[in-house]
Amino acid sequence: MSLNQVDVNGNGAYVWGVSTGGSIYFHAGYSGAWQQVHGHLKQIAVAPNGHVWGVTNSGHIYFRKGVHGSWRRMAGILSYVTVNGDQGEHVWGLGSSGQIYVRNGGLWKSIPGRVQSIDVNKDGVVYAVVRVGRIYRRTGVNSPWQLQQGVMKQVSVGSTVWGVNAAEKLYYRASP
Repeated sequence: MSLNQVDVNGNGAYVWGVSTGGSIYFHAGYSGAWQQVHGHLKQIAVAPNGHVWGVTNSGHIYFRKGVHGSWRRMAGILSYVTVNGDQGEHVWGLGSSGQIYVRNGGLWKSIPGRVQSIDVNKDGVVYAVVRVGRIYRRTGVNSPWQLQQGVMKQVSVGSTVWGVNAAEKLYYRASP
């Protein structure tokens, strides 16, 4: 088995992956073995409580309540989804041209702007990178985007912020 993409919840208890062919796999923490889960996705994201969001090659969005749940197709079309928050309450996504969406009250709300990557932490702090590498940060749905120092091609936010630049050098920031 080789995975094309992987995501892990905050404490490492739930690890999900997608193969290059779109097969879905689950791994319970650090021990155990990979088990294949029914379905096909191109990208997957897991919340701290184990709830999972995924996107297919055609942009269909799916949700399931952990490994023992079943896939439920959600309204909308996305090319990428990210989720965080103790109960998976912070769900953000990107459209095919980098349009930004946030799940708000069970519906997708459009957020002005276009980005190439996005991530959210458990407190709802969002980091995004635009095509020219500028980094933006916002807290939740209603705050404005704030330009951050540096140029990256991708960032990941948790209790710290990590980023990769165009030269594939890794950078770290102690607080989001």
